[in-house]
Amino acid sequence: MKTTRVNMRFVLLLLILSVVPLSAQKGNELFSYKTDSLIYSDENTGKMLIKFRYQYPFFSINPFGINARAINNLIFDSFDLDMQYKFESMIEAYKRTRKIDPSYSELWSIEEYILVTFLNSRMMGIDRLYLSFLKGVMPVIVISSLNIENNTARVLQFDDFFAQGSKDSIIAIAERCFLKKYFDGKAPASYKSNGFMFDHDKFILPDIISTDGKSFIFRYQPEEYTPAEYGIVEIRVPLSDLEPYINRTNDLILTD
Repeated sequence: MKTTRVNMRFVLLLLILSVVPLSAQKGNELFSYKTDSLIYSDENTGKMLIKFRYQYPFFSINPFGINARAINNLIFDSFDLDMQYKFESMIEAYKRTRKIDPSYSELWSIEEYILVTFLNSRMMGIDRLYLSFLKGVMPVIVISSLNIENNTARVLQFDDFFAQGSKDSIIAIAERCFLKKYFDGKAPASYKSNGFMFDHDKFILPDIISTDGKSFIFRYQPEEYTPAEYGIVEIRVPLSDLEPYINRTNDLILTD
């Protein structure tokens, strides 16, 4: 088993550099990013106590078949983008901690990035990465993805991408890719003894699905089934391996 440990502070950098196309990071004529940093400091000393940085996309009204208004509303509701309310809740949580320990003054750093990671004429992929760092506390990492049909703002599900009855075949292909990446291609005698807490000790296909147009990317929520030291565990399966199982009724990914 490969046992490379992941520095949690590099997770964001790795995700942006290896998953998110540069053009998507910057935005384009169809959307732009709203970005800000909110700071909370000690009233007496001026020391920074909370730093909250966030970024999310906002789609412009356009003639390109993207239902911008509905998609903006969907993104806002799905990811709870009332950032000021989130920030005020963080401040209240910090104040409660200081009531217990008035001398407490560690910096709490929170980062939330919602990025357009795939966009073609039929669909888009939105990935969210939330990171919380506080000294003495294990970093919190939360990820999620939305795949959205452009013209209807409908959230796409597994069956929208893959043909009916193909799930077992896709699981088998994904497990081979998983074994190649994390176990040098050899199935272990037990996943659980290696820190992967799959139900019944059998490989489980992750629920979080995204695409970069060349591969399907399956990710586990950190520490849901996977060892903490691995950070975000992802399985990249090339489209060429999955092409026989693509839902040809929709052809969402293979559309130019």
